Amino acid sequence: MDSIERPFTRDSLREALTLILKRADTGHTFYKSAVEPKFVMQRKFECVATNTYDLPIIPRHIGYLRVNSFNASSEKTKLRYIKGLRDEINRQKDRDTKAWIIDLRYNKGGNMWPMLAGIAPLLSNGVHGYFVKPDGSKTAWGTYDGQSFLNNQFMVGIEKSSVGDANMPIAVLSSEQTASSGESLLVAFEDKPNIRSFGKPSCGMSTANRQFNLSNGATLNITTATMASKNGKLFGGRIAVDESSTRPVEDAIQWINTLTEH
Repeated sequence: MDSIERPFTRDSLREALTLILKRADTGHTFYKSAVEPKFVMQRKFECVATNTYDLPIIPRHIGYLRVNSFNASSEKTKLRYIKGLRDEINRQKDRDTKAWIIDLRYNKGGNMWPMLAGIAPLLSNGVHGYFVKPDGSKTAWGTYDGQSFLNNQFMVGIEKSSVGDANMPIAVLSSEQTASSGESLLVAFEDKPNIRSFGKPSCGMSTANRQFNLSNGATLNITTATMASKNGKLFGGRIAVDESSTRPVEDAIQWINTLTEH
């Protein structure tokens, strides 16, 4: 008996995509139609929406920087985003700041390169992480002279950025909403003795995607690598915090105060 070919419909396409994404089993691979909203297979973990927190009064000797999601493509918009973070760092640095709180609780991802470049003054120059492929090969990424880089290629940034004190205490805040490129910033701060993270484990998308453009105008973004820290710690799922906390800002301030003379 001859097999009966099913007609190609939108429903059959979605059924096929569901099967593909389920087998991929990363929770980060997605299909984006040219005309419909992004279609993502159900993730292993739910990226729980974070409520807006009341920010407590932060002592003057502690800087506070909220790094939000960013997903624009134009170079002008990227540079504006970077400049916004840099201006905030410089404004607070001038008041004799002794430590920093970096708030990633609202960062749902997007383009990691402007994010890295924006916080470059709070990171030392060099490699901050790797993308590790299934065959074990690694691609380095990090910041240098105010710019983000991937292997030997500069991605984006504002040059001649002053690098902060590498020993300055930095508290990093995470939530279950911190995802994808937001998680890359958590990785960038891993394995550093002056860093401590507070809050909740991240969403669980600490992987890297590669975009494929399809003939129907859609794009298929497939997970092709896993994030790893500078010291080789492999992620791929949720990134744990050093201190689980429902009051991460207050706990971060308390930790910083034990290390500074205030």
